[in-house]
Amino acid sequence: MPANFRYTRIPTRPEIVYRHIRERVLKELDVVGKAHVAERNEIVRDFKHKPEFGYRTRIAGSQIRLEVFVKNPDARVSDSWTIGDLWEALDRKGTSPHIIKPKGKGYPLRFQWGGKGSYKAKTVRGGRFRGPGKVVGGKTVFAKQVKHPGFKARHFTERINKELLPLFRKQAERGYRLGHQEALFRHR
Repeated sequence: MPANFRYTRIPTRPEIVYRHIRERVLKELDVVGKAHVAERNEIVRDFKHKPEFGYRTRIAGSQIRLEVFVKNPDARVSDSWTIGDLWEALDRKGTSPHIIKPKGKGYPLRFQWGGKGSYKAKTVRGGRFRGPGKVVGGKTVFAKQVKHPGFKARHFTERINKELLPLFRKQAERGYRLGHQEALFRHR
């Protein structure tokens, strides 16, 4: 009489598989979070009042979310500006024309100026960083006050998100695949 063999295996419980996938996706998305922070740190590299950036990853229901934020938004830049306000103006809003006055009485403003179009900004619209801003062919000017024309928003976040979206997708897929394999092989 031939021998009958039967191998029965109980599948891994879905909540265990889900837990492994979730943990691995969060781990893989750290690469993307660090890339976002590095991009923003490159933009503010030469700033006197630097925003400090952080990130957090969350999985809620069917969404995977990577949030990048300013860690020190309440730090003061001046009497009327915080670092959070400064980053918001640079990134999303821009500024309207305004008057710049010296901080101390009796001290005039001193700066380099060469006329219209002589200033090259640190950044350009679209969020590209080009190094420190400078005046080309300027001379030293003294003034009691200056009317600043304001500036347009640079849209750093939009550019960075667009550039790093393929990496985000790749890392999320990788995390899902590796987490699923890990769950299956650990719980045989």
